[in-house]
Amino acid sequence: MNTSLMMNVITMQRHIFNVNTSMDISTMMKIRLNGQMYS
Repeated sequence: MNTSLMMNVITMQRHIFNVNTSMDISTMMKIRLNGQMYS
């Protein structure tokens, strides 16, 4: 019925997911760098 609204919700969820994954990758890299510095 309201396909444009559904598409907006889907794109919003995808954008949030992408932001979350990029944040996770950056934190993982920081942890890895910190581990290399301290070891």
